[in-house]
Amino acid sequence: MSIGNDKFEGIYIDQIYIDTNSGNAYTGLSESNTMLGINGVVDHYSGITKTTGYKWVIQITNGTTAQIDFSNEELTLNVCTNYKDENADGESADTYYTRSSGTLDSNASFYIGFISLYSGVDTDIDVYLSDQIDSSDNIVVSSRFILKLEDSAPSIKDVVGNSNFSNPFNPLTFTFDQSIVLHTITQCVGTGSAKRDNNDNLADGSVVPTRTFNIGDWNFQDNSIESYFNATAYGDPHICTLFGEHYEFDYFGYIRLFDNQHIREGKDNDLIIINGEVQAGPGRWSGSQYIRKLFIYNAGKTMLVDLGFRGSKVTIEQNDGIEYEEEELSFDKDAMRYCFDCIPPKRFKTKDSNVSCNNNHNHNLPPLVRNKISFDLCGSEEDTKSNKVELHVILENVNEYNLQPCRLNIAVGNDGINKKKASGCIVNRKYATHCALKSICNIDDLPEPTEEEMKNIPELEIKPILRNLKWK
Repeated sequence: MSIGNDKFEGIYIDQIYIDTNSGNAYTGLSESNTMLGINGVVDHYSGITKTTGYKWVIQITNGTTAQIDFSNEELTLNVCTNYKDENADGESADTYYTRSSGTLDSNASFYIGFISLYSGVDTDIDVYLSDQIDSSDNIVVSSRFILKLEDSAPSIKDVVGNSNFSNPFNPLTFTFDQSIVLHTITQCVGTGSAKRDNNDNLADGSVVPTRTFNIGDWNFQDNSIESYFNATAYGDPHICTLFGEHYEFDYFGYIRLFDNQHIREGKDNDLIIINGEVQAGPGRWSGSQYIRKLFIYNAGKTMLVDLGFRGSKVTIEQNDGIEYEEEELSFDKDAMRYCFDCIPPKRFKTKDSNVSCNNNHNHNLPPLVRNKISFDLCGSEEDTKSNKVELHVILENVNEYNLQPCRLNIAVGNDGINKKKASGCIVNRKYATHCALKSICNIDDLPEPTEEEMKNIPELEIKPILRNLKWK
């Protein structure tokens, strides 16, 4: 959400990382160092704690095409904690962090939050989010981030999180509509003490969230080596590059998705390559393209991966030394099963796990299956032993709604990459017309595109999740 026509119109809150400390809030904090301002909470909500919270880091990005100068106007991040007072009415406590100097280049980011979570932040913040829920499934403490200009007429640039009254005429039913942390409990099946029953109610009185936020949930940047946050490719296929550009890819065959060919050295060198094979989809999706297979090269070690689809998991077809982890994933309660054989307009889908296709019981209606395979790419054996990670790679067959299959996510690791020297169509949109390979195992250098090829680079598209929340 961006309001107003000024040089800050394109600045926005890009991503937020919340550290749940392996599923639990940081405990044993004094009320003074949490700075949450949650005082006078009535005994009716005795389960609420004022000494438990979550560390966080927020990424703010310049989405405009020009550099932004902060010297003349003050950009403020308002962390607003909403809570119930003695009368169960809504109250709020605000903490402010400002930037009033320096510049920010186009598509660049800066960070506010705990240095202990990410060393690239501007300010070490001694404040914790304290989102909490009571045993009646009511959110009684929630947080919002509000990005705005502080001048004679303050203007809001972006808001993440929203609080509202479910019934303002009955204070006992006061709840917050959304919250930064608790959306993982209130909008999807949780884990541990936050698990929901078959009626979508909390199984027991959960006070704090139990979801663990992994590295894949937080995509970050190391400003010193000019890396960006992450790159993704999923669906038919939609790509987000390391420069933050979104576009739809159009090609059948073998393609170069990523390589760091500029650091080829020694026998196996530090070379990291990710190639893909674009194929037609199965059944009713045969008219669409998907990156169905991946070839991974990590300093002489290789892996061949089938990215799966609806009803089929990500699987490792060949591997000679790249360590990986595999995890079964759950689905959102609104996820659908889709018939592979139905043709328009009778495209059958259902939430029921026990039915056959109503149009033809012999049709292929796969069950809901979902998994994730993840691994780190470090390049050389020496860097691997030292845990100098260049890329975190996460592969999924589908998202939680059984949509956008064949999913690749690469996040910059602790050793960083140089996005200006890396190549491939997931690095920069300019390679989209110049990434074709003769085989999926090809590890030759990818030349720079010619001026003629640059004339045909694909157009930018709107981030898919902005068109449909289930396309994330």
